[in-house]
Amino acid sequence: MAYIVEKLKLVFAKSPKEWRNDAKVAFDEALNEALEEWHDDVKAAILEFVGTTLFLLLAFGGIQAAKEEMNGSPTPPSALLHDLYIAFSMGFSLLIAVWIFYGEGRGVLNPNISLALFLHDVISPLRFVLYCIAQLMGGIAAAAIVHALTPGPLLSK
Repeated sequence: MAYIVEKLKLVFAKSPKEWRNDAKVAFDEALNEALEEWHDDVKAAILEFVGTTLFLLLAFGGIQAAKEEMNGSPTPPSALLHDLYIAFSMGFSLLIAVWIFYGEGRGVLNPNISLALFLHDVISPLRFVLYCIAQLMGGIAAAAIVHALTPGPLLSK
């Protein structure tokens, strides 16, 4: 009982001005923490956009080159070499993109993996939404860049 009385004395010993100052300090700390988390999430989403764009730019470029070689060459390579070329271009582009962007943005580069990380509580809901938007926009940007850099239509369907 004496413990409760001591705590009540501490509570009522503060003036309303001290209570307002304490509340303001707590609010400012919570706001700063939320803004810092938001800043980290946006930074990671920007890195996801750049990483996804790089990954798909290299992958789509490799597919475009393989298809162009298959269509434009008088002696096209075998189907096995063609498929291996596409597989290696996808694999090495993923390797390069994840290697570069793993440290800061985790190098997820795929909305399905983002969903799995979200469902297992590895990333926050805000980061999940930002990742998905960034990854989809990165795919669109990569396709647009490959379409602008190569003649004719995109051959990677």
